[in-house]
Amino acid sequence: MYNLKLKDVFIAPGRQVKNIGGRLVVFFDGLAQNVSETVAELARRQHYIESVTLSSEEEVTPEVSPNITPEVVPDVEETEEVVFEEPVEEEVPDEVLEEMYEEEDQLSEKTKERVVRGGKKTRKLKCKSGYKAVGNKCVKMSSSEKHTRSKAAKKGARKSKSKKASTQRKRAKSMRKR
Repeated sequence: MYNLKLKDVFIAPGRQVKNIGGRLVVFFDGLAQNVSETVAELARRQHYIESVTLSSEEEVTPEVSPNITPEVVPDVEETEEVVFEEPVEEEVPDEVLEEMYEEEDQLSEKTKERVVRGGKKTRKLKCKSGYKAVGNKCVKMSSSEKHTRSKAAKKGARKSKSKKASTQRKRAKSMRKR
């Protein structure tokens, strides 16, 4: 274990934390104690370290009284499991794979939703967030498009708030016809 000492210019009263080689070292009044050898070697290259010294503290071993016998812990038996793996080589037809991939794409990216447009019920393609409907596919939006859409949505929310009462009246009238 090593002790590190900061140069006088870099010492601040109390506790300081420095990053030395990706490891955090805590200095108390400019002195860090019990630092590992690798950190000490890295600290020698730092311009703010004045000295790196070997700590004089010796490891203290706890005293054990002779009348206490240590407890014996039985060794754990190590068992080894043998697993036989047989490679499964089963060819899946391309048609089945394509169908599987298409189903996954449809589930994860797009769904059809019933909406009312111009007084008629139609089916609309609905994509997951961050994607937009182009033709019959969901295409990923660029970040600038996402940003402009979010701004437009905020403006639209402000405008629709003022028109809310008339919209609700019209919706109620429309729902009476169905």
